[in-house]
Amino acid sequence: EGYKLGTLCVIDDKVRPDGLSLEMKQNLRELADIVVDNMVERRREKIRILADKSHMLATTAHDLLTPLSGVQMSLSLLQEDDQLKERLSETQMELVSTAGNCAEVMNKICHSAMTSFRTDLVSQKSKPSRQHKSKRKGSLPNESDDTTTQHIKVTELVQSLN
Repeated sequence: EGYKLGTLCVIDDKVRPDGLSLEMKQNLRELADIVVDNMVERRREKIRILADKSHMLATTAHDLLTPLSGVQMSLSLLQEDDQLKERLSETQMELVSTAGNCAEVMNKICHSAMTSFRTDLVSQKSKPSRQHKSKRKGSLPNESDDTTTQHIKVTELVQSLN
């Protein structure tokens, strides 16, 4: 891509009034390519780790939905039981209602995490599988090539319940 990443500085104590030989220049270019290749590989590894974490989050969210549905169903039955309502104090009814709201927030977080993962997965698959092309060996791909992750805004979820 030709982006300027900085300077690779090589310090040599030996004075070279005639400059560097062709072989020395080639060696420096090869060292620079090694450094850039290392940077590219580190970046790819970070992207892979992020994708793995996103997959784990989506899997965990999916696994939480079944027991969460059971909790929501139980809370719903408690809230609809008129005999129980008569026996519970106002504070106890408020606790049941709060538990229902918390379960609903957890449900939205789980669905949002799974939707975000699916969206990222679809966007990755829909991108043509293109090799990174550059005039310079080892240069970094554009930042726009990265998949952007969606963040779950818990405060918005909580506010939507009120």
